[in-house]
Amino acid sequence: MNPIKKRFKIGEYAIGGIVDAEIYEEDRIVITAREWENPDEIIMLQTFNFSWNLSEIELWIETEITTSYYACKIVDWIKENINEKMDS
Repeated sequence: MNPIKKRFKIGEYAIGGIVDAEIYEEDRIVITAREWENPDEIIMLQTFNFSWNLSEIELWIETEITTSYYACKIVDWIKENINEKMDS
């Protein structure tokens, strides 16, 4: 099944400027940092299992990709959509 996806166009406050979040039915979340000028170029990719605590994922995003404000926005989107994916 296809993942639920969201692209965050953050700009200068994120590595590369673009962060993609994907929620897969197979119990995983994928966070990808992409280059603003060429979104096909992946700068960083990390896969998390649903067993990870969302606060740990937020800390990783904040430490490795963007600011705490945008890390919180990304994790809030994941929280809103993770239940929808698990129910489908």
